[in-house]
Amino acid sequence: MTWNTSSYGKYIRFCTKESMIEIRQKWEFYLATNNLSKQEKDAQRKSFSSHMKQIREKLGDDIVLTMVRGAGPINQEASVRVGMQVLRTFWEDGFMKGSATGTTISPHVNPTFVYSLSGSEFNVHYRTNPLSAFHLSPALSPTKGSSSQSSQITGTDLVDGAMHQFSTWCTSFYSQANAANPSLMIRIFAGDCMPFCQALRICHLDKVTKTEKFSRPWGLSQISFTEEYEGPSTSAPLLLNLIDTSNLTDHIGLLNLTLVSSPLLRRTPWSILQTDIFGSTSSDKKLESALLDRMFCDIPTLSVLLGIAPSFHLHPFSTECRKNEQMAMGIVESGYFYQPISWKCPFSVTSYSVHAYPEVQEEIPFLVCNDLPLAKFLFSVYMQMFAEENITNLANKTISLYKIDYLHYIRTSFVDFLCIVKRRVQVDWTKTMEHFIDFVEADKSLLLGMTHYQDFICQLHLYDLYTTDTLRWDYVRSIRTPGDYFDGWQVVPPVVSVVLKVPRKFLKVLEDSDRMEIGVPILVCETRGSNAQNVHSSIRLSFGDVVYSGQHADARVVITEDPAGWHGKSPLILSFDAASWLFTKFGNVRSVGFCARTTPKFTRILYSKIGLSQSIFSAPLTDRKHVFITRHRPNDSREIDGPKENITADSGRAIIVNFNASATRVETLAVRKDIVDQDAAQILASGVPVSTKIIGDTSILASFEGYAQLFQFPFPIDASRVKTKIARKSLYIEVKHHDFHSRSS
Repeated sequence: MTWNTSSYGKYIRFCTKESMIEIRQKWEFYLATNNLSKQEKDAQRKSFSSHMKQIREKLGDDIVLTMVRGAGPINQEASVRVGMQVLRTFWEDGFMKGSATGTTISPHVNPTFVYSLSGSEFNVHYRTNPLSAFHLSPALSPTKGSSSQSSQITGTDLVDGAMHQFSTWCTSFYSQANAANPSLMIRIFAGDCMPFCQALRICHLDKVTKTEKFSRPWGLSQISFTEEYEGPSTSAPLLLNLIDTSNLTDHIGLLNLTLVSSPLLRRTPWSILQTDIFGSTSSDKKLESALLDRMFCDIPTLSVLLGIAPSFHLHPFSTECRKNEQMAMGIVESGYFYQPISWKCPFSVTSYSVHAYPEVQEEIPFLVCNDLPLAKFLFSVYMQMFAEENITNLANKTISLYKIDYLHYIRTSFVDFLCIVKRRVQVDWTKTMEHFIDFVEADKSLLLGMTHYQDFICQLHLYDLYTTDTLRWDYVRSIRTPGDYFDGWQVVPPVVSVVLKVPRKFLKVLEDSDRMEIGVPILVCETRGSNAQNVHSSIRLSFGDVVYSGQHADARVVITEDPAGWHGKSPLILSFDAASWLFTKFGNVRSVGFCARTTPKFTRILYSKIGLSQSIFSAPLTDRKHVFITRHRPNDSREIDGPKENITADSGRAIIVNFNASATRVETLAVRKDIVDQDAAQILASGVPVSTKIIGDTSILASFEGYAQLFQFPFPIDASRVKTKIARKSLYIEVKHHDFHSRSS
């Protein structure tokens, strides 16, 4: 019997076979805890108690706001007082005490606290709070006929209320799951969210299940969807009406999250991409500033590029109340204001009650603009995305240490952004990128700008966005000299794969570090020469060993992965793509290394062990036991290549975009319609008046002598800022919306 034909398969499915294997392994671990010997159970409980105590001490007297948000505007003060009592009790023994549970300590350790991706060890987030999943207002609000006051509410009341809700949810779930034709389906994927979103998009566009996207940063497993994702009409959804990202913005960055998830949103008026951010205050102006800080450009401009916008930019009203959050901040005096943001696809609301207007098409329009302003805009985004490298910002301390320590963006992140822009904009892309690269090369303000440059232009080449001269076949041929690293190679491609084998003993600097203190260090590779250093951030990591075969251009690297990972004894294998010219005598690279990216936090923690350079391991280029350079990636016999999605904007309706003088935001949007009908052209040329009428929030109807044409903008328009141009000789009508930025704000 397969999983899908089992009783559970009616409402639980796995996206990939690997996900099912991994989840089943965890289930087997949970079951195995019951068969442990007394000595093993005692050791497990001792470890559990020790880690719980560490987190309880870390929590201290802090107040966790999630319970206050669960209470809503009702009795927030009681929710803080009583809720924190429940939370501190929870971090003593791992469960909440209600009327049904009593006060007896559980004889068992919760197995979900023991097993995780980290293996058989405690790895629970220190902010875990069971009550945050429930609505607490029923337990906090007095009921009719009740004499209880807020001062009489106890932790047992909150736990009982949560347990009652959980019971009703289970009952509802049971009835849905056991229906003849269940309307409920839970699909499980075990892996990283960003490659999962990218894999879903590949599956949707290319109609393939083998996406070649790695399921997570560590490991070699690639995402291959099950047969439910095959065929033109898959049973598994590839486009979604609702995407809830929870607090992922804290971990991967809001722009990264939006870039990978927005293409999966079904283009309907009710589709929503939900993101959550924490701002410093509740005012609208501060919220705009918080979004600008996280998205690196003007939000209306970004909305035009992405085809989605925050709902408060589309409508002059909101269905969300912030009062309870303001009240909570007054109680807790916290500097962080929780703000859920709903991103939606803009849709026109057009009345058909009077005239049968032409049907409104809801495809994403492509944008038309000039190359130089677009290049300046892209460069402004680039500079803000890597503002933590700006010498002036560092000197003036305008960038917080938190932002420097917890970086979410690497050069490939900006490459992903460029892919979205190229997909939406019709422009001379080569000229645009030539201007942009000139700006990057001329910039002296980013401290690490040139250190990351070689990795950056390599990714641009692989994604078919732009190829510099150094990444062309004829350039590599022109600088070859006898006796260089590629001696014996008949042909050297512009990009090669570099594999570095790091002996296990060099990882002790990371293994011996306190996890609570070090957190998640940012790991990179580097190539060094006598007078140059290049950082390569787009790396692939796995534990195992290297099997090297062949020689010269025919050499192959096969990595045999060790599933034990950090708990095994195998060396760490790293691989990355790099420009081949770097390894010629002209490029002068002499060593390949593995290091932690230099940030104030990691430098402070690791300085005494690995010094200021943060180098963990380095090997000379001539070390054939630890450094391998081939024309193919590990475990792959194909030439090195990047994604080959057709991302040229060449169809659909066009919106003409003009940037402001500094090219930091869109200033005007215009829609031009050519008059191609001969009769209509003659009438227009004769000088007849043209009338315009706003017929919807985004649409204007222009008409003359029985001829009508609909002009539709991607976002709501302001009639006072709209002007119409009639070109009677060139035979077109153009409707332009001025001050687009101020209208959208």
